[in-house]
Formats: sequence, structure tokens, C-alpha cells
Amino acid sequence: MNLKLHDALRRGNDADRWAAANTRLTALAGTRVVTHFRIPLYRNGYALLVSSATTSALGLFYWILAARRYSADTVGLGSATLSAMMLLSGISQLGLNSALVRFVPLVAGLPRRTGGQDLT
Repeated sequence: MNLKLHDALRRGNDADRWAAANTRLTALAGTRVVTHFRIPLYRNGYALLVSSATTSALGLFYWILAARRYSADTVGLGSATLSAMMLLSGISQLGLNSALVRFVPLVAGLPRRTGGQDLT
């Protein structure tokens, strides 16, 4: 801590103490944020959060625009069709996404059997 900041905290009035403490906390928070974003797990998590928020906002904008330009019957039919396609897509996967996450790392460590031929 520099001498000016230390003096302001030790013998200054309330406004000086508040300003000095605020300066110190701002500097500390800035270093913590930078350190926090250097960890790949957190950085990837925030990237997923921003991606989901952006996708949701674009979807909302799309449906607002569709509701303004087309009739209620057309928007309802489009919404129902999209919902049905999403339902069928989810059913047809049969949990394959979860299975891939679970079993691909196990299989990736095994040697490949290519019938005596190396394909790589």
C-alpha cells in the first residue's frame, strides 16, 4: 500500500477514508477478475452463458418480428411446427448426447483395431 493511501486511511476524515478504501478495493477487485478469467473453466462457463443469452435474445427478437409481420394463425402454426420438430429431434436422439459424453473418453484411450491397417 502506498504512503498516501496509508496516511488517508490512518488520519483522514471520513470522505478521505472512503475514497482510499474504494481505491484499494477497486484495485483488488480488478486483479481478482483478471485472475478469475485466466482459469479456462470459468472462461468457458462465461462463454456458454453469453452464448445462451445471445441465442435467447435473438430468438425473442425473431418471434417479436414474426408477430409484427404475420398473422396470429401463421405465427401459431410456425411455433407449433417448430415445437413438434424439436420434440421429435429430442426423442430421436435417445440420449445419445449423454452417451457420447460418457463413453467417448473411455474409447479414446484404447488402441484402434483396423484389421492390420493403419488409417492415420
